[in-house]
Amino acid sequence: MNNIEVQRLAFARVSQLSKLDKAYARNDSRLSPFYKWPLVYSSFERLIEEKSFPPEHRKVLVEALKEQYSAMAPSIVHQHIELLSQANTFTVTTAHQPGLGTGPLYVIYKILNVIHLAQSLRIRYRNYNFVPVFWSGDEDHDFEEVNHFRLFGKTITWGDYQGGSVGQYQIDSLAEVLETTSELLGNSPRAQEIVQILRESYTQKRNYKVATFHLIHRLFSAYGLIVLDSSKATLKALMRNIFRSELEEQFSRQLVGETTRALAQAGFKNQAHPRAINLFYLSPHQRNRIVLEDERYRVLGTDKVFDKEAIVRELEKNPQRFSPNVILRPLYQEHILPNLAYVGGGGELAYWLERKTQFEHFGVSFPVLIRRTSVLWVNAQQNKQLRDFELSVEDLFLTPAELTKTYLTAHSEGELSLEQEKTRVTSIFATILKKTQAVDQSLQGTVWAQQKQVLKALDKLEKRLVRAEKQKQERSLNKVLKLQDKLFPKGSLQERKDNLWNFYFKYGAEFIPQLLKHLDPMQKGFLILKEDDKISK
Repeated sequence: MNNIEVQRLAFARVSQLSKLDKAYARNDSRLSPFYKWPLVYSSFERLIEEKSFPPEHRKVLVEALKEQYSAMAPSIVHQHIELLSQANTFTVTTAHQPGLGTGPLYVIYKILNVIHLAQSLRIRYRNYNFVPVFWSGDEDHDFEEVNHFRLFGKTITWGDYQGGSVGQYQIDSLAEVLETTSELLGNSPRAQEIVQILRESYTQKRNYKVATFHLIHRLFSAYGLIVLDSSKATLKALMRNIFRSELEEQFSRQLVGETTRALAQAGFKNQAHPRAINLFYLSPHQRNRIVLEDERYRVLGTDKVFDKEAIVRELEKNPQRFSPNVILRPLYQEHILPNLAYVGGGGELAYWLERKTQFEHFGVSFPVLIRRTSVLWVNAQQNKQLRDFELSVEDLFLTPAELTKTYLTAHSEGELSLEQEKTRVTSIFATILKKTQAVDQSLQGTVWAQQKQVLKALDKLEKRLVRAEKQKQERSLNKVLKLQDKLFPKGSLQERKDNLWNFYFKYGAEFIPQLLKHLDPMQKGFLILKEDDKISK
């Protein structure tokens, strides 16, 4: 792998990001009431002093993790699990649904962010231990969100919808996905390595949750990343009181609802809408909402109905059957982990910003919220093309229409813009208007109509100039737009479309540690990594 040139672009200059995302990045004062800790290292010290994590929770967590990892070969992960039994050990966490083949690139970036953050905190605060955690959202039931990944511009899809939480899906039908992936990759040693990694995870007699666990563990165990199975009954049992309060008092609807209204008044749209009861009920191939109707708890889409006493008994006996939705998931995470920070994308942080009063209601510490690193990877060939086209990488963040105009203007032998001429016309007609008003006020409308007609003619002429220049530079312009489409697939950010294996195929296992060096989530801005093309073979 060649040397890497590092550049950061302010989020304000990235049109693909949301209004709230940009506001949080620039410390917009309108958002300050909705989170507790500023993004500085001293926040971790203050949070450690404040945080109270019950020893009994540590014991349950460690026992659950030991059981989960009992069949895995000894690794740094096992050392981290042991450290979690100590009161001076804390976690930093990210989360995502179990995407096929690891999902989009930004999932990898989130994981590397928490690994980097844990390493940085260990260096700064040597009296404490910090462990990176990946919370796999296995109970999610949005199959279409996790059943595909993009490889070499083609989308590979797993079409076997089975219903219920995706983590419980059987994976026999993934054989077809593996075959398609193998055909696309070819027969090179690197291709065979990738296929082998996927086969090791997806061909054993296991469900999708366990398969995803094995895949993420295979890629990141060397860094001590803990992949947490949050569906265990012992962990859910720690949430019994909160789940019961949700069933009986429906506190979240009021608390989160008030916060979302306050965010709306501050100028930001809602990310998630709380329901009266923000819990699902799990059964084989089903994850159904619980609703309260006529003082009875009904599981929608089934014939299950509980009175108040019965649903409390069910919660006591089978807490693993109760699944929090997006409104309760953050609270669940922070209740069962000694966690200091959550690393997430702009959309995720938006719904975390709706939760502060909910956390305060239960006396659960609110974590430091860190916007994950967004990355654009420019390989050596693409970097050379940028230089050849005399473009900056920032130009590629423009829309195709804007990029076309920028490129043509820079490379045209003549001037394509008639803006100066339009300004002169406007000035001339302002003078004409003064003269006509002095003679006859009724001519004002005629002057404005004539001005509008001339400006419209200049607009048409300007478009013809651009069109003529576009035809002259058609070949080079097409190459520019093709490069943009490679780096911004279908107009979206690279990290939202492309998958890890596109880059693993080119760079091998070295790609992951190379990324890790640069993915410091405490550094703000959109990260651009450009491979040096001057020594490219």
